[in-house]
Amino acid sequence: MRRSNQSALLRAAVAAAIYTSASSVFAADASQLDTVTVTATRVEANLYDVPAAISSVSADTLREGFGVNFADGVAEVPGLLARNRNNYAQDQQVSIRGFGASSAFGIRGIRVYQDGMPASGPDGQGQVSQFNLDSASRVEVLRGPFSALYGNSSGGVIQIFTGDGHGPVQWRDSAAYGSYDTWRVSTGVSGSMDRWHYNASFTHFAVDGYREHSKARSESFNAKIGYDLNDTNKLTFLANFISRPDTDDPLGLTQARFDADPDQTDPAALSFDTRKSLQQLQVGTIYDVEVNDANSIRVMGYFGK
Repeated sequence: MRRSNQSALLRAAVAAAIYTSASSVFAADASQLDTVTVTATRVEANLYDVPAAISSVSADTLREGFGVNFADGVAEVPGLLARNRNNYAQDQQVSIRGFGASSAFGIRGIRVYQDGMPASGPDGQGQVSQFNLDSASRVEVLRGPFSALYGNSSGGVIQIFTGDGHGPVQWRDSAAYGSYDTWRVSTGVSGSMDRWHYNASFTHFAVDGYREHSKARSESFNAKIGYDLNDTNKLTFLANFISRPDTDDPLGLTQARFDADPDQTDPAALSFDTRKSLQQLQVGTIYDVEVNDANSIRVMGYFGK
C-alpha cells in the first residue's frame, strides 16, 4: 500500500508540473495577442465582449492583391456574399444573410458607413466603390438583429474606418501593373505632430477590361485629420472623394451568347455606348467627449454631394 501511494503521489506531482508548465506557455502566448476593438453597439468594445455577430477585417487583408475591390478582402466573412464581376459600371453586389440578394447590383437593405458618416442613400441604395482601402485601418461587418441599432430596414451594417496617424511623417507609395493594361498607383501620408494627427491617401486605378467596351478609370481620395483639444475632447475632420468618368458597361449576356463566347460584349452596349459616370464628395466633422469610463458623447455633422 505504501509503494502504491508513493507511486500515485509521484504521478500526481509530475502531472501537476506538466499542467503548470503548459498553462504558463498558453498564458504567455495569450498575452501576445492584440485586443480587437469594434463598434457594433455604437460604443467601442472588445470584440469578444459584444453579444453580436460581427467580423473585423484588417487593413492588410483589404489590401491584398491589387487592393481595389472591396469584395476581394471580405470574401471570407461568414454570412456575407460579395460578387465582383469586374464590371466597374455596376458596383459590387453585397448581401448579408440574404439581405440585399434581390438587388441586381450595388447594395440595398444594408447600411453602409464610413468613419461614422452614412454612405447609403435615402432610398437604402448604397455602394462600396467610394471606399479608399489604402488609408483604411479595418472594416467591420455586422450581421443579425443588432443591426437594428443603425435604423429601420438594416439587414446588416458595413463600416470602414480610416486609420489614425501616429509618430513622425510616413509616406506610402505603391504601383502595380497587370493584364488588360491594368494600372494602380497610390500615394499617402500619415503621422502626428503635437495635438494633431492625420492620414490621407490618393489612389488612381485604370483598366481596359477583358471584354470589349469595359474600360474604367477611377480616382479616389480620403483624408482624416484629428485634433486633441485635451485628454477627453477630440475633433475629427473627414473628407472623401471619388470620380469614375465614363465607365464602360459591356452589359450581360444571354445563356446562348455566353455559351458561344463568354468574353464577348452585348451588341447593344456598342450601339448605345452604355456607360456610367460617378462623382461623389462627402465631408464631415466629429466632436467626441469622454464623460467617464462608461459614457461618452459624440456630435457629428456631414455634407455629401
